[in-house]
Amino acid sequence: MKILITLFLFALSFPNCIAQPSSTEGSVPQEAHRVTISFKESTSRNIVGYNVYRSTRKGGPYAKITPELLAPKTAYIDIAPVPHTTNYYVITSVNKTQQESTYSDELRVPIP
Repeated sequence: MKILITLFLFALSFPNCIAQPSSTEGSVPQEAHRVTISFKESTSRNIVGYNVYRSTRKGGPYAKITPELLAPKTAYIDIAPVPHTTNYYVITSVNKTQQESTYSDELRVPIP
């Protein structure tokens, strides 16, 4: 059984036109503790990559789980979600001057 979650995010204004990804999807195969997070690429040409953050608490605090910027990738597989709890994910975008956007809306993923 596969749990599929889709969450639509809205672009937020941020200095230097840093835009949020416009949607994300997270899925958890029940037989494995792994979460795939995918999202649409920003339409801003100023964006050079994305970071993914995780928390076990709604609203954070969040810990960055991407070892480097996701570029040009718009998907990330979390191979170490916290089992037997709900994991919360947010995404940020990073522009050419390395400024990071605010967090996207949360993606809630219960882990069996």
